[in-house]
Amino acid sequence: MKRTIEPNHKLEPGLSLAIVFVVSLFSCAALFAQQGKEITYIMLKTGSTLVGWIESQTADSLFLNTKHGAYRLAKSDCESIETEGATRGTRIVSTPTETEKRNAPPHPQQVDSKPIQPTSTLVYRFSLKDKRVITGRVASETDDDIRILAESGATYQYPKSFIISQDLLGEFRSESAAIRPTSTSESAKEARKSMATDSLATLHLKDNTMLIGTILSWESDSARVKTAYGAVVVPRSSILRIEMNQSLPHAPSPSVKAVSVADWLNRRAIVHLKGGGIAYGTLTRTLPGDRFALLTVKFGTVVYDIADVESIASEGTEPTGTVSRAQAYSVRGSDYDYNPSRGYGVRRTSVLLFGGASIPMGDLAETSGQKAGYAQTGFDAGIQWYGGSENVQFTIAGVFASNSTDMSTVFSPSSSYSANVESGSWMTIWTLGGGRFAADVAPSFQIHGDVLFGALIGMSPEIKATLSAYNYYTGRTETVTATQESQTAVGFAYGVGFGFSISQFDVTIRYLGGSPEYEIEAKGSSGTTSSSKFQQPTGLLFLTAGVNL
Repeated sequence: MKRTIEPNHKLEPGLSLAIVFVVSLFSCAALFAQQGKEITYIMLKTGSTLVGWIESQTADSLFLNTKHGAYRLAKSDCESIETEGATRGTRIVSTPTETEKRNAPPHPQQVDSKPIQPTSTLVYRFSLKDKRVITGRVASETDDDIRILAESGATYQYPKSFIISQDLLGEFRSESAAIRPTSTSESAKEARKSMATDSLATLHLKDNTMLIGTILSWESDSARVKTAYGAVVVPRSSILRIEMNQSLPHAPSPSVKAVSVADWLNRRAIVHLKGGGIAYGTLTRTLPGDRFALLTVKFGTVVYDIADVESIASEGTEPTGTVSRAQAYSVRGSDYDYNPSRGYGVRRTSVLLFGGASIPMGDLAETSGQKAGYAQTGFDAGIQWYGGSENVQFTIAGVFASNSTDMSTVFSPSSSYSANVESGSWMTIWTLGGGRFAADVAPSFQIHGDVLFGALIGMSPEIKATLSAYNYYTGRTETVTATQESQTAVGFAYGVGFGFSISQFDVTIRYLGGSPEYEIEAKGSSGTTSSSKFQQPTGLLFLTAGVNL
C-alpha cells in the first residue's frame, strides 16, 4: 500500500524557528553648527561687510571664517567689529604698520586734475575689485575703459573689467544743496543748527566712501553717527560733505519704524537687511518681540527681527509710505536668505527623501509562537512632506520596507526525514499623516519629533516547504511539498519619530506599528488545501538618513 506523507503544519508565520542575527546600523551627520562661536559682523573701511566667526586674532590682525571662505584681515582695515550679544558698534582704532602700508592696494590712478564736464548728471556708486568704492559721475567711457569724476573733484580711469558693479544713487545737485563742514566755529554752529540730532543723513567721506545713519551728536572736531553697524565717531576733518536724506531724489528719509510688516502679510516681498543682504519670500505672520516669519523658497520659514530690516519692497510696486532705501544706497545683495540672529536657516517647509535600515521588533522578529514572523533586518525608503509654522507643522509621509525571513529550521532536525523551507520577504507600505514639532538649538541645527497615524498595507511572504521521508511500505523515499502564496492585508498604523536636521541633511529614528489581518491558504502536493485567518503584529524600527530638497 502506498502511503502519502503530508506535513501536519500550516506553513504560515507562527511556526517555531531558532534564528540568530546581528543588526548594526547607525546613520549620523557631522554637526556643522559652530557651537561656542559667536556670529561676528565686520564693517570694513571700504564700506563692505563680512559676516562669520573669528577663529583667531592677534594685536594687529584677525582670521575670520565665513560661508564663502576664510579671510585674514588687518584690524587697521576694519571700521567696526560687532559680535552677537556684545556691545554693538565697537570702534576699531589702530595705526597701520609700515608693512601694511607697503602691502596696501594702490589708490586709483588720478588721470587728470583739471575740471572735466561729465557726460551725465547721474551719480553712481562704483564697487571695485580691490574692495574700494567710489562715488561719482561718468566723465567719459570707451569700450574698455571708464573715467569717473569723483565727488572730490578728481578724475580717475579704470578698465571696465575692474568694476564689479555700478549702482545708480540719484542725480547730481549743485553744491548749495549739500552742507560742507568747515573748521570754523561759525560754520559748525550753522551745520548743527541745520542738522538736528536724530536726523537721517549721508556723510560723504574723503576716502570716496559714504556713511549712512542717524546723527546722534555734534562735537567741535567729530560727529557721532548711529549706523546699521552701531555708533561710529567720525572726525570732521575726514568728512567731504553731509547731505540730509530727505533732500535726495528718489530716496525719501525712511526709518526702521516706517517698515510696516502688517502691510506685507501674505504677500510676496523683498526684505532688504541692514547688512546688505536680501531675502525673498512671503510674509506669513508677525511674532512677539517685533519679529516676523518669512516663507522662503530655499530655507523654508525664517524668522527675522524688524530691527535688522532696512526696508521691505515688492518686485513691482510698493505700498504707500514704504521706501526701499537699500535699492538706492546698498551694494547689491546676495541671492540667498540670511537670518542675522540665527545664521543660515534650517528649512521649515520641505520634501524629505530618506532611506536606511528596517529592523523588525516584537512578534515580527520572534522565532517561536503562533504570531512569530521570522523577519530579519531589511531596508526602507520613503518620502515626507512637512510645512507650517516655526515650531509646529503638519506632515505627510510614505514609507516602503522589505524584510526577509529565514524559516530554514521550521522542522526540527530528524534522522527519519529531511525538510527544506524557502520563504520570501515581508513587504510593508506605510501611508501616514500627523504633526511635527521642531526647535532650533543652534544656527542651522534643528531637532524635531513626529506623531503619525494612517494605514499599513502588508504583504506576507511566499513560503514553499519540501519534506522527504523513507516509506517503509514501498521501500522508497517519497517527497511532498506544500506552498503558501503571498497575501495582502490592510490595517491601522501608527508611529513616532525623533531626529535632527543640519541644514538640508536629516537623521531620524522612527517606530511604525500595526496589526493587519491576513487570510492565507496553504496547498499540499496531494491537492489538499487549508485556509485560515490570523493577525500579524508588525512593528519596525527605522534608522534613516535623508536630504531636504
